[in-house]
Amino acid sequence: MGYYDSQAKVIRDARERMGLSQIEIAKHFKLTTSQLISNVERGLCPFPTQKARRLCEILKIQYSTTWRSAVLEDSWRRYTSKARAA
Repeated sequence: MGYYDSQAKVIRDARERMGLSQIEIAKHFKLTTSQLISNVERGLCPFPTQKARRLCEILKIQYSTTWRSAVLEDSWRRYTSKARAA
């Protein structure tokens, strides 16, 4: 389980629902490969905050509810795992 699993699930589910490939999403952001999208969908890293609204538009998900609650869940997971490790 990665730190960013909630964001990963939201993005992967929405992308698959739209019938888009990872490379198609990458092209919307002028990326030459889909590596970032792959890493995000595996929960290895967060999607860049400054581009999140655009991603939500592309995937037709609500930024204010769906995306922000996923980010909050991931933040809480990181916080609690760090607290347990201390």
